[in-house]
Amino acid sequence: TTASAKSPRTDVGTILIHWTASIACIITLVTGLRLASDQEFSVVWRAIAPILPQGEIWSWHIVSGLALYFASTAYIVYMHRSGLKRRIALSKVQALTMPTPAKQKWGAVNVLLHWALYALLAVQTVTGLLLYLGYGGWNVTIHSVTATFVLIYLLAHVIGHYGYGGWLQILRV
Repeated sequence: TTASAKSPRTDVGTILIHWTASIACIITLVTGLRLASDQEFSVVWRAIAPILPQGEIWSWHIVSGLALYFASTAYIVYMHRSGLKRRIALSKVQALTMPTPAKQKWGAVNVLLHWALYALLAVQTVTGLLLYLGYGGWNVTIHSVTATFVLIYLLAHVIGHYGYGGWLQILRV
């Protein structure tokens, strides 16, 4: 077989949505971390504030948060309409409880991570909207903690894909 037959490939729709969501997520996180650095209990984020964006960042945070929401929603619709919904099927998680090859187990981990991200983004969207409407209090804490879990997710996402297929898996998108 040829090298191209062995190389993993990803469809264009997934690549476009992935990078739209990735860029929006990064902008949302760095602007959100800058906003969090102003909180009185912030220690870590305040320490890195000098390297975070400065100036009028609320607009960037809101627009990128909306872009992340719409890209994530577009991915769900795309998976169902393109016939690729098996890629993110929760039934794959069963592989974690069975004696299956490591690649299948990493695939199951990646499905779990995928759905965990959707749950985190749902909480982020709801609390972000509530904050925008002026409802602070616990919404600030929930929004901040959930954002921290999104940061952890980013590392777990890379590790999960590396476990599934090494550097080729990471580089295919």
